[in-house]
Amino acid sequence: MSSGWCKRGVAGEIPRKKLRRFAFALILFCCFFVPLVSAQDQPLTSPHEPELRLCSQNLFNYGAEERKKKRKKGAREKQRDFLVARFLAADCDVIAVQEVIGETEREAKTILGSLADSLSARSERKFVPYVTSGRSDRIRNGFLIAESKVRVLEVEALRYEHLPKMSLLGPGERFDRPPLILTLQVPGRGSAEPRTFVVASFHFKSKAKSFQDPARLSFELVRMQMAEKIREYVSAKAATLGSGATPILLGDTNSEPGSAAGAILTGRLRLSQFTEQSGCRVTELLEPACNEQVPAEASFAGLLATSVREGENRERVHTYRYRGTSSIIDDIFIPTTALSLVRGPAKRIVAGTNGEYFKGSDHLLVWAEVNW
Repeated sequence: MSSGWCKRGVAGEIPRKKLRRFAFALILFCCFFVPLVSAQDQPLTSPHEPELRLCSQNLFNYGAEERKKKRKKGAREKQRDFLVARFLAADCDVIAVQEVIGETEREAKTILGSLADSLSARSERKFVPYVTSGRSDRIRNGFLIAESKVRVLEVEALRYEHLPKMSLLGPGERFDRPPLILTLQVPGRGSAEPRTFVVASFHFKSKAKSFQDPARLSFELVRMQMAEKIREYVSAKAATLGSGATPILLGDTNSEPGSAAGAILTGRLRLSQFTEQSGCRVTELLEPACNEQVPAEASFAGLLATSVREGENRERVHTYRYRGTSSIIDDIFIPTTALSLVRGPAKRIVAGTNGEYFKGSDHLLVWAEVNW
């Protein structure tokens, strides 16, 4: 009796024609599917334990449910479980977080602490919460730190620092969501020496209510001021600690990499180049346009944006989606002179994203592996 596979020959024997079809399909799969693997699809585990795993996550107003008069039963717990699953999948040691709700530092720390407790229980590692200090009726920035992997040397919030001004006239602005800056010491693997990092969790002004912007640029000028301040401040702080300290910026830019704010955050342009009679302006697309050719060398690099420039599939690398358009507005920025810390054996940047939209947050998690 012949089986469904056989029309001729011994039962159970695969006909040569079908075998050839199968081999041809396998070749097509290897040739066309495998090359599409991008930074977004990289495995979240390494063949060795990395010295440090950095992550950044916008928490999508984590804790807001607690302040509602009519709470949706189980909403906060569901959001928490989705977020913890992301952190575990990315094996994070240092997590920069944005949008922690808290009118006071105590309230914000309690809310973020509940997330830290759940992560600690599931990871069997102690995570400690840090939030921006001082009273505020706004969302806050913070960190979750794996105590067993990282030693926190200093904590600082940029609450009172004035932003650089676009003109001599007018009062100086401040961060509406003050960045939180931690100085960390991380032991090396094996015989490697420990390293010092100055890390900042930041969240630039959004484009919401852009009709209120007198410049009609969706608050891009404000984001440019914030970008210059955070880059210069964290770089200067790391410089005071010696040549071995590395500044790293983690957060939500609310601007695309090609924007004017993006050019200033990476140091490719300076804010002074956009003042009156300095040659640069911001276009309607929020991109920089300069009268003369300006040097393209940057002092910082966004890891996701850099991976796209180096050949990753742009359609697969994104952190935010709005009205069907995907963009990279969350990233991890390190000095261009330190890019070797995040490159793997194949010289590719070891970084990517994790999560699904609106399962825990409307932003994806960004992660990067640091080795030395």
